[in-house]
Amino acid sequence: MTAALALTISGCTSAPAGVAAAPTLDAGQVVSSLGAVPIPTPDTSIPVPVASAHRLQLVSMGNTVRVLLGQGVEATVTASGPAQAVTTPQPITQGSRPRTPGTIAVTVVAGAKDVTFRTADLVCRDDTGSIVPLTAVGGATLTVKGGTTARAVVSGVFRSGAAQLTWQPSGQPLVLWDFTIELD
Repeated sequence: MTAALALTISGCTSAPAGVAAAPTLDAGQVVSSLGAVPIPTPDTSIPVPVASAHRLQLVSMGNTVRVLLGQGVEATVTASGPAQAVTTPQPITQGSRPRTPGTIAVTVVAGAKDVTFRTADLVCRDDTGSIVPLTAVGGATLTVKGGTTARAVVSGVFRSGAAQLTWQPSGQPLVLWDFTIELD
């Protein structure tokens, strides 16, 4: 019985006669063959939440929030990403998780009045509470004229796992977008 089992198992592990074995791929080749994970689109069936000095909003990355900034200034703001660089994650060092560079885009649609948006007002933290440093890609301050749209982009190096992006103009948290980086 043992000999029959060993023969059956060994027959399953080799390629049939005349057929080449599947090539062995490294991590970078697997990532390239799979491509990037698509960024989800917001659910349009739910009302847009409203954030203000008295009402922080927690939403999933990709969702839009209407923000009341005071003195009649308001905007709708959407954060999307991170768009991960389709490269091999940075090498794992002992005790840490894989990392990848990525970008987050924040789209601001001003209401009737102008809105000033500063990338320095964005704070990103991973699931350990550690700050993920963000760098502006392009302008660090946008003045969005009433009725117009502008887009700011920030880059960072994100660890595998959960994270959050908080927009806190004048140090006052208004919107927190929750997201996950998957590097497996």
